[in-house]
Amino acid sequence: LGEATSIMQGIREKVVQASSSALSSSDRTMIGQDISKSIESLGRLYEGTQFNGQKLFSDSPGLSSISQIDLSSVESSQASLEMVDDAIEQTSKMRSETGSVQNQLASTISSLSSEMMNSYQSESNIKYVDIAQESMNMKQIENLRTAGLFALAQANAQPKNVMSLLDQMAA
Repeated sequence: LGEATSIMQGIREKVVQASSSALSSSDRTMIGQDISKSIESLGRLYEGTQFNGQKLFSDSPGLSSISQIDLSSVESSQASLEMVDDAIEQTSKMRSETGSVQNQLASTISSLSSEMMNSYQSESNIKYVDIAQESMNMKQIENLRTAGLFALAQANAQPKNVMSLLDQMAA
């Protein structure tokens, strides 16, 4: 739409030139031919703008009104200037609406990306917490096993000490 606005601005400048009383009829005709080429270019732009195989412009804003430009006289050129201004306004409005939708989509994409990253981070944190918890449980079981073995060794050593004391007393 930026290119369409630029083409329309060029058409407007040419219509302003044509509305000058200093120009002859043949000058206006040459300007009209130049404007016709710009209008054809604008039509190709609207027709050829596609995304994913679909035309983006079902309605070519302002194209039908500027196609009816009449530069045969100063008065008709001045009336044509209003048509061009209306076409530029329609295109600017469409450009504004498209830009607004584009900004909303960009904001939504950014928000969804942030949510996705937060989700991955939360999932990762949960996995690491589970691993840490299981590591603590394993260490606790290992400590209990070691304490049990130590207690068993102490219990087995107790009768031997008693026997040793008895042997020493008998001797």
